[in-house]
Amino acid sequence: MLCAFAYTCALLAQNNEVSLYSAWLRHDSIVRPTSTKVETVSAGMLSLAQRVAQTPIGRLSLELPILWTDGKFAASSRPILGRSAKTVFITPGLRLTHPCTSRISLIATAGLGLVATSEKVSIERPNQTITADGRRSGIAGSFGGGIDVRATRRFSFRFEVRDFVTRKGSTLYRRHNVAPMLGIAFHF
Repeated sequence: MLCAFAYTCALLAQNNEVSLYSAWLRHDSIVRPTSTKVETVSAGMLSLAQRVAQTPIGRLSLELPILWTDGKFAASSRPILGRSAKTVFITPGLRLTHPCTSRISLIATAGLGLVATSEKVSIERPNQTITADGRRSGIAGSFGGGIDVRATRRFSFRFEVRDFVTRKGSTLYRRHNVAPMLGIAFHF
């Protein structure tokens, strides 16, 4: 009985993975009511996954991706001195990993969850600087794909592109927040 329990735990332990990514989001800041300025915001993402099934086309996993940004933006026009924003996307979902060779796999992901944004804006007024804070949250989804290249049995390198989709006005970012990402994964 104890041997069966140890064997089951060993099998489950080989179905987990932790990934850490460096990402970039495109940000549109409003310069005037009729035009926008495009800026790129760096981001990071942590992803935890647990394999739940082996299908004929690949491995199906439950995934919990957490993407965060901490952007500081230059002043877009007077009287705005500067802006900063922190955003977190948490979109649990599914990941399908299709092995092409023993070292290369294709990845497809989809999920639904939440987004939360905190913004700080500094505005210049005669003889004073006013700082305003704002917070927003809402529903967000994500979908994307990429490639996983195994370096060893336990480590792999990844390139993924994900679109974090929000409803209009729920974040400082666009409705479609396309994020190209480079990462490393630890499989255990």
